[in-house]
Amino acid sequence: MPCLGTKRSTEYHRFEFLDKTRSRKVLQDASIAAVQLEGCTLRQFHFGRDRKISVERIQMTNSKANPIRVNTIDHITLVVSDLERSAKFYTDLLGMEPVDRPDFGFPGRWFQAGSTQIHMNVEGEEAGKAGLPFQGATRVTRGFHYAFEVDDCDGAAARLAELGVPIEEGPFSRPDGARQMYIRDPDGHFVEICSPPS
Repeated sequence: MPCLGTKRSTEYHRFEFLDKTRSRKVLQDASIAAVQLEGCTLRQFHFGRDRKISVERIQMTNSKANPIRVNTIDHITLVVSDLERSAKFYTDLLGMEPVDRPDFGFPGRWFQAGSTQIHMNVEGEEAGKAGLPFQGATRVTRGFHYAFEVDDCDGAAARLAELGVPIEEGPFSRPDGARQMYIRDPDGHFVEICSPPS
């Protein structure tokens, strides 16, 4: 929508594209069109549906622009291979509650604990494959994961042992005294279970 009094500028940055068909990385310049209005900077990126894009460097066109200030993580979306199997893990094992999901026209489930939601989509052409590719991490704690807080991490570990659920790492203490451990969900996502410092 056109706006009167807007200031337009174009900058060039470095982006990394992943060529799926040849599994090789291609570097090329991409143009960012930035529109500044009332101290806010909006950016629009254009790239093909069959490519992944990651920002290598972004420079704000207006160094005094106010950040958008996010409030909280609304949800995490997981791509799963079996909805019912994953639903049992997050409800029966972790105690999350199923919540209503809008009719998007494709299969999926939503679950909630506190203000945290897990959204599940079934693997396929649009969602991609379930799970995450191995990135070479040698420590679970350093790689990609998401965490759920419990009252007693060690008590949770004992319950997992009773149920025969393998624990990848932990329980152990963080430098601040919090207790944490790591398990995998049915599709291999790393899940941290932690409790606050006592």
